[in-house]
Amino acid sequence: MEENSELLLKPKRVVNYQFKVLYALIMYVVLVGHLGVVDQYVPFVELFSPYGFGIQLFLFISGYFYNKRNDDTPHKFITKKVMTILLPYLGWNLFYGIVCHILSYCGFEYCKKMTLTAVTIDAILKGPQYAFNGPTWFLVPFFFAEAISCLERFAFKKWEGAVKDSIIFVINLLLNFAAIHYVMKGYNAGGFYEGEFKFVFQTFFMLPYFSLGYIYKTYLEKKDTLSNTLYFLILVLLSVFYIFINGHTSSYFVVVMGGFENILFPTITAILGIAFYLRISRILTPVMGRSKCINAIADNTFAVMTHHSFAFFILSLLMILAAKLLPFLPEPDMEKFFTESTYRYMPRGRGFPALYVIFGFVYSIYFNKLVTLIKKNIFKKEK
Repeated sequence: MEENSELLLKPKRVVNYQFKVLYALIMYVVLVGHLGVVDQYVPFVELFSPYGFGIQLFLFISGYFYNKRNDDTPHKFITKKVMTILLPYLGWNLFYGIVCHILSYCGFEYCKKMTLTAVTIDAILKGPQYAFNGPTWFLVPFFFAEAISCLERFAFKKWEGAVKDSIIFVINLLLNFAAIHYVMKGYNAGGFYEGEFKFVFQTFFMLPYFSLGYIYKTYLEKKDTLSNTLYFLILVLLSVFYIFINGHTSSYFVVVMGGFENILFPTITAILGIAFYLRISRILTPVMGRSKCINAIADNTFAVMTHHSFAFFILSLLMILAAKLLPFLPEPDMEKFFTESTYRYMPRGRGFPALYVIFGFVYSIYFNKLVTLIKKNIFKKEK
C-alpha cells in the first residue's frame, strides 16, 4: 500500500504532442527533400523554404526541451550526449562503411572502401564518409552546439532569468554571424569546403537556434496566443516582404556552408520557417498528436535520419529487380543506379516518391526496433 501511495504521488510524465507532430513534419520534409521532390510534396515552399530553416528547427526543438538543471552539471549533460549522439553516429558510420566496402566490389562506384581514418577522425572532422549515412552530417556540429550551449549556461550561472538567456542568445547570434561572414569571405574554400573543420562553422551557425528554443519555451510560448488567421497573415506578409527585398526565397546548404547572401537573411528565413511550422503543428495536434504513426516517427528521429537513405536504396533495388521480371515496367537506368547514390527508380507517375517516403519511415523504425532487441538480448546474456 505504501509503494502504491508513492506511485500515486510520483508526477506523471507529460507528453508534448505538439512537438511530436512537429518532429514528424520536419522528418517528412527531410525525406521528401532527399528524394528531390520538395516542390511537389511540401506546401508553401515559395514562402517558407525547408532549406532555410530545416536544420535550425532541430536545434530549436533541442533547446526547447533543454532542462535547466543541466546548468549545474554540464559534464553529465555532455557525457549523456556523447553516449546518445556521438558514439551512435560513429557506430553507424562504421556500419555503413562496411556496407559500402562490400558494395564497392559489386560495381557501385559511389561506395568507397572502408579505412580506419574514414571511420574515426574523418567522421568527426569531415562528417559521414559513406553514401548511405550522408544525412547524418549534422550530428557532429549538433552535438558540439548542444555541449557549448550547456557550458555557456554554466559559465553564466551567476546570472539568472531573462538577462542570462539574452546574453547567451546574443553571443550565439554573433558567433552565427561570424561563421556566415567568414564562409562568405571564402574561408571554407579548399580544405574547409572539402570538409576539414567545417563542423566548426556549422556549430557556430547552429548555436543561436538552440538558445531560441529555450527562450521560446521559457518566455514566449505562453504569449503565443494570436488567432491562426492573424498569425498566418503576419507571417505571410513578412515572408512576402522579405522575398520582395531579397528578390527570391532563400535556401542555405548548411551541409557545405554555402548559399549565403549576407549575415542577417539566414536568421530571418529560419525564424519565419520555424514560426510557420510551430503553428501548423499546433493546429494538427488535436487530430494527429496521439497517432501511433506520428509518435513512432517522432520517437525514432535518429533512426530515420540514419537509415532512410539506405532504405531508399533497398526499395530502388527491389523495384529494379521487379522491372527485370515484369515486362510492363520501364527499363531502369542501370548506369545511374551504379554511379549515382541519389538515383531512385520511379517507373510511373509522380506517386512513387510517396512510396519511398513510407518505406523510408517503416524500414528505419523497424530496423531500429530490431537493433534495440538484439542489444537487449546481448546485455541479458552478459548479465
